[in-house]
Amino acid sequence: MTRSRKVGFKIAAVCLGLMLALVLAEVVLRAIVLATTTEEVAVEVPGPEDEPSGFRDRLDNVPGDANVVRIAFLGDSNTYGLGVDADQAFPRVVGALLEEKAPGRYRTVNISKPGADLIYEWALYNRFWRSVRPHVVVQVFAPNDLDIDLYKHSPRQSTLDVWPLRHSQLFALVQGRFAAASFRQQTLDYLRGGSTPQMRARAWRVVSHEIEAAKELVEGSGAVYALTHFPWLADLDDHPLQDVHDGTAALAAKLGVPYLDLLDVFRGREPEQVRLANDAHPNAQGHRIAAEAVTEWLVERVLPKLDPRAASRPVAPVSREEILAAEVAHYHQVLRIAPECFSARFRLLKLRAGEKRP
Repeated sequence: MTRSRKVGFKIAAVCLGLMLALVLAEVVLRAIVLATTTEEVAVEVPGPEDEPSGFRDRLDNVPGDANVVRIAFLGDSNTYGLGVDADQAFPRVVGALLEEKAPGRYRTVNISKPGADLIYEWALYNRFWRSVRPHVVVQVFAPNDLDIDLYKHSPRQSTLDVWPLRHSQLFALVQGRFAAASFRQQTLDYLRGGSTPQMRARAWRVVSHEIEAAKELVEGSGAVYALTHFPWLADLDDHPLQDVHDGTAALAAKLGVPYLDLLDVFRGREPEQVRLANDAHPNAQGHRIAAEAVTEWLVERVLPKLDPRAASRPVAPVSREEILAAEVAHYHQVLRIAPECFSARFRLLKLRAGEKRP
């Protein structure tokens, strides 16, 4: 046998071995898929007990008893309690825990809406604080609050429709791993405010302005402002968004406001134990964990700063037109910081189109 034929034989043997290995891997993978495939069962998530106003609590039915300290929570779907019963959402659990400590002394109110960002939360408080007259306002920073463009840059799951993926579990597995890695990176970029340093700096400029504006509005209404950060419920041991939490902590320190980072409370827990089965919102257990930490923080750090008389002072009457005019001016302030901020532009266009309710 000539040298060239020997080399050709070895190459053919290697190729045959690789082909057999791929076939074997495909057979094994198909067997695993068949063995682990079960009938899909629909999981029913408890729906929100939505009041006509879109809030979890009736804002026009908050007792004005001078002996009751009213604590309002301002946030998005995490604070609203999307996917859990209203009594399981952490603002109400905080109320129940405070009731155990001092019966009849405290009342919590949930001024939150799913989909609200920090820009819209300012508008919500501007419109409704006179109905609640809170003594304390806890604004809850959500995992996606650095998104100032209403999901325009949210991650998109990419899929390919090519022959190997339709007929090979092995190729589908490899493609799925790459797609999952890409989706995760897109998600992290989205939760950091963008995929480039310029986008992230722009997002932080707006977010810093909104938190400071919320503080000024809350304190102007006679209440104490406090800030807490609810984490993205993933990788809680080695959290990939520690830089975002460091940013909010630094901002809170700069503004001199009470701050609670709930990542420290959730760290070390399994994400599946504290979030819903179908998404990253907290489940009832997650809300309970947050509520216990928030209650302790309120009692130790926030309530001692309270001046009960401030929220009880008479409020000058303000027309709806004046309230909406302040909102328009606020959106223009945001657009001066980030002219292409889609959230502010969208809200402004809705008001100009004649929107009368949030």
